[in-house]
Amino acid sequence: MPTLGIFAKRPVAGAVKTRLAAAIGDEAAARFYEVSLRTLLTRLRGLDLRRVIAHLGTSDEDLTWFGQFEGYERWPQPPGDLGKKLAAWFDFAGASDDRLLVIGSDSPTLPLKYITSAIDALDTADCVIGPALDGGYYLLGLRRPVPELFQDIEWSSSRVVKQTLARAAESGLRVTLLPPWNDVDEVADLGPLNTELEALQGDPIWRELRAVVSELVPDRPGQSITFRRATLADADAVASILWEASRWLEARGDSMWREGELDLDQIREGVATGEYVVAEAEGEPVGTLRFQLRDDQFWHDSPVGDAAYVHRLAVRRSHAGGRLSHQLLEWAADEARQLERRYLRLDCDITRSRLRDIYEQFGFRYHSDRQAGQYLVARYELDLTGPYRLTAS
Repeated sequence: MPTLGIFAKRPVAGAVKTRLAAAIGDEAAARFYEVSLRTLLTRLRGLDLRRVIAHLGTSDEDLTWFGQFEGYERWPQPPGDLGKKLAAWFDFAGASDDRLLVIGSDSPTLPLKYITSAIDALDTADCVIGPALDGGYYLLGLRRPVPELFQDIEWSSSRVVKQTLARAAESGLRVTLLPPWNDVDEVADLGPLNTELEALQGDPIWRELRAVVSELVPDRPGQSITFRRATLADADAVASILWEASRWLEARGDSMWREGELDLDQIREGVATGEYVVAEAEGEPVGTLRFQLRDDQFWHDSPVGDAAYVHRLAVRRSHAGGRLSHQLLEWAADEARQLERRYLRLDCDITRSRLRDIYEQFGFRYHSDRQAGQYLVARYELDLTGPYRLTAS
C-alpha cells in the first residue's frame, strides 16, 4: 500500500505561517493554518493509502493535538534542516512500502487526483515531483529512499525543484513531473485561494475554510490600474494569474486551457520575448494577456502585418466582475492601432457561448470558425480603422 506523509506543525500563534502573519497577525495566521490543515486531513481520508502525520514537536501538547485525527499514524520529525527531515521520512516509510509520498500542509485545495496520479506514476518512474509556483515542490514521491536527493539543496529558495532535478539526474532516477500548484504562504496567495473556494462552495467540506479566508482577503476599493509589458520578474505572477483562472473554471465544470498549455517555462519564454502584458493595482499584478503580432496556429490564413492577436486574457478573481478585462482589451486595441494594425483578433473554443457573447458585447465581430489540430475555435476581430472604443461597461 502507498504511504503518504503530511509534514505539519501544531497551529500555535507566532510559530506557523510567519510570512502570512506579518500581514494579518499571528492569531489570524494560526487560525487560518488550523482550519486549512483540518480541511486537508479530512479530504485525505478519502484516499486508499497509509496516512502518516509527520509532525514537528514531541511535547504532550503536540502529541495530544495530532492524536485527535483518526485514521492517521504519527511520526515525529527529527532535528535538522528540511533535507535531513525528508531523508529520515523516506527511510521510515521505505521500511514497509515501495511507493512513498510526502506533501506539505500549505496547499489545502491540492487536487486529490494529483496524489493518485503520483502513485500511478511510481509504477514506472523512480521519482515524482509536484512543482510549486515559488520554485519549491508541494509533493515528492519515491520508489525507495534516495538520501542524496536532499543534499546541496538551497531550501526555502526558488531553486529547490531545479536542484532536486539535478540530484535526481545524478542518481539516475526516472522523474515524472505533476502539474504545478501553489502554496499559501503570503497574503497575496489568499486571493487565488478565495477564488478556488468560491467555485467549490457547493461542497460543505470547504465551508469553514471559505469563511476564514473570505474574512482575510483584503478589500480593494477604488484602485487605479496601470498596464505595462511583463518582465522576467513578473513571469511567476503571470503564471499564477493564468493558473488561478484555469482552476476557477475547472472547479465550475468548465475549462479554458488544456493540460500542459500553461507550462511555466513556456510562459517565461513568452514573457522574455515581450508578449505578455500585466495590469497592476498598487504594484500587484492582477491581470494579464498575451499580445502577439503573428498567430500561425489559428490565423495562418491572414495577411502578415494586418492584425495583432490576443490570447490568454485572465484576471484575478479579486478583480473579477469589474472593468479589468475590458481595460486589458482596450490596452491591446490601443497598442495594435499604434503599431498600425487594422484589426485586433482573438479566438475561443466554439462551445463557449457565454465567452463569445462577452466578446461580441465588447465590439468584436464574428469572423469564422477554424479547426487547428485538436481545437475548433470561433474567430473574432475588432476593426481598428474607425472608432474602436469597446462597448462593454
